[in-house]
Amino acid sequence: MQSLSILIVEDNRDIAENLVTYLEQCGHEVDSIHSGQRAYQLLTHNHYDLLCLDVMLPGMDGFTLARKIRQTLNLSVPILFLTARDTLEDKVEGFSFGGDDYLTKPFDLQEVELRISALARRAYGNITNKLVVGEWRVDSSRMQIFYQDEALKVTQTGFKIFKLLAQNYPDLVNRQEIERALWGDLPPASDALRSHMFALRKSIKEVVSGEWIETVHGLGFRLVVE
Repeated sequence: MQSLSILIVEDNRDIAENLVTYLEQCGHEVDSIHSGQRAYQLLTHNHYDLLCLDVMLPGMDGFTLARKIRQTLNLSVPILFLTARDTLEDKVEGFSFGGDDYLTKPFDLQEVELRISALARRAYGNITNKLVVGEWRVDSSRMQIFYQDEALKVTQTGFKIFKLLAQNYPDLVNRQEIERALWGDLPPASDALRSHMFALRKSIKEVVSGEWIETVHGLGFRLVVE
């Protein structure tokens, strides 16, 4: 499934609701918030693949929010402005404050999604680098695993194991296949896979409780999604 995590910052609740409904139907994960200040606070601890910002927001306007995202939070997340401010001066200001694209209201929802996809391709490469299974998201372009919006702290080997299990979900992956993916035809003499699997499970438990990787004794492992 191709999916992006998107934050919409829009104080017109009807527009925000239409955007959320349409983009979720396109397969994206969408959050919506109605003020610039609250969006800034959310961005200090949550990860998003792309932001859709209105300009005329209560408290902190969209241009100021974009500048803070770039200069204070030092985030490179793509920003698409969706706004009624349609003069050339407005567009120049939006790009100068860190915007990546600018679409004026009224807009077509299909065009919004097309521009989002184009921004994501430029920022992250092919969107298929993102794999979604339940609440889990595997981002191959940055070698990160997320449960909801919280990133796991995993080793490179742990990432490869989880990605392989996610790609094959809900099927079992036998241990020989995992070892071959990790080490080719020269696996370590010791039971290194067991140690790496233990470390991966420990990393998962630091973020969310439960048993997410099932061991099928004598055969292999599978990802379990509640």
